Amino acid sequence: MEHEDMICILVKELMTDYKTDKTSEEAARVIKSHLNICSECAKYYDSISIKSDESQDIAYGNLAKRLKKRRRIIIISVIFFCLAACIFASAAFPVLLTSGSSMSPTFNDRDYIVSSKLSYLISSPERGDIVIANTENSTVIKRVIGIPGDKVEISDGKLYINSELCSEPYLPDELKSGDITYPVTLCEDQYFLIGDNPDCSNDSRFIRFGSISRKDIYLKVLFSL
Repeated sequence: MEHEDMICILVKELMTDYKTDKTSEEAARVIKSHLNICSECAKYYDSISIKSDESQDIAYGNLAKRLKKRRRIIIISVIFFCLAACIFASAAFPVLLTSGSSMSPTFNDRDYIVSSKLSYLISSPERGDIVIANTENSTVIKRVIGIPGDKVEISDGKLYINSELCSEPYLPDELKSGDITYPVTLCEDQYFLIGDNPDCSNDSRFIRFGSISRKDIYLKVLFSL
């Protein structure tokens, strides 16, 4: 009985190879003979499911199709994300072309500059910021010199903010005062703007330009390209 059980165990171990014709001829004859006399092993033989090469090819083909479809979805998603990012960047960070020399040498005529619409959605312009603002006649690029509440004065070629001498690297040694009356005390939403090249700049020092309202300042200049 133990001998028969041992034969069954050995036959079952070789059953898969036998069903796929991978056993030797002698082993195949022994297994075939055993299956004729052992109903248990015969049932086990019938229960073994072996995929044919054709079915395996079909499975691999289906897998390849799924992988190809997934890869296509990933590529489309990446392209869509890049397009969305470009659209967002162009809307939130406009690239502009300067005109004139009023901001020289910081920015020269026909320089490309990158600006931000987001900066002033969460904060207000600060002294020293370079901004894009709308006036009655044009859109200008200037530097913020005075912010709401400041008292601005130009006397003897020097700029004073709240009675303190203002000496910044972007200010010339001699600053012309323009044609307005000093001192100028800025209201709650007013800003005093001057170009970095004051001798060629129409800015808040002149009556026709004046102080700029907060609502007219809409972009912060970040850098030039």
